[in-house]
Amino acid sequence: MKINWQAFLKGMGNIFNLFPSYKTYEEQFGTDEERLASDWKKVGDDFRNAMEKF
Repeated sequence: MKINWQAFLKGMGNIFNLFPSYKTYEEQFGTDEERLASDWKKVGDDFRNAMEKF
């Protein structure tokens, strides 16, 4: 059986973390509005890049 050492060590670190600092989902990834705006910005950037080539 092959052991994924990185995952194992990460898990051991979580076990021994006595005072974890949890972040909410929004603190980690942003609000729905921020993520949606970011997605549409990327779409617009892709369109601009494609149009510059033609």
